[in-house]
Amino acid sequence: MRTKMPKMPAELFAAGDPELLLAEARQDERDIEFCQIKDAVLTGADLTGLNFHSVLLENCRFPNCRAERSAFVDVIFRRCDLSNANFSQSYFNRCEFHSCKALGTNFYHSGLKQMTVQESNCQYANFDESKLEYIEIQGSDFSGAILGNCRLTEFTVQQTRLEGAVFVKTSLKDVDLSDDQIEGITVSDNCWELRGVTVSPWQAIDLARLFGLTVKN
Repeated sequence: MRTKMPKMPAELFAAGDPELLLAEARQDERDIEFCQIKDAVLTGADLTGLNFHSVLLENCRFPNCRAERSAFVDVIFRRCDLSNANFSQSYFNRCEFHSCKALGTNFYHSGLKQMTVQESNCQYANFDESKLEYIEIQGSDFSGAILGNCRLTEFTVQQTRLEGAVFVKTSLKDVDLSDDQIEGITVSDNCWELRGVTVSPWQAIDLARLFGLTVKN
């Protein structure tokens, strides 16, 4: 599977004052589009309800920002810090995250479609009750992430840490976890979420504990 890449114009204009750009977009009720926002530090910024279209965010920091019910279409996040930001009930389509930090970031009840995450730290991120469609995760850290009550469609995850991740009420059917680290994942008592998942022999031994089995060497 190959997710669709963000659609970008040949040239992006450089945003001068990010805070002013956000304020004007909110006041004029217009989208933030066709621009590059670089080296912005917007701690606690209010992005609620804003729409981003064809935007490159590079070396930006948005810790603890509010971005509920926002939309990001054709957006690239490169070396950005989104730790503890709130993107609940937001929409992402054709987005890429490269070498980003999203520790404890809240994506609750969001729609994520055609998205790539590479070499990013998403420990303890919350995707509860989200729809994840055509997602590629590579070489990232999702330890302790919450992916409960999710609907996964064409969900690919490779060489990624998932230790302690929560998949309660999320079907992993047709998902290949064989080259990921999945020790300590949490599922329902009857383990129905694991039906149809692909794992390695060593992972199967670790998962046997969920079924109350003791495996002897």
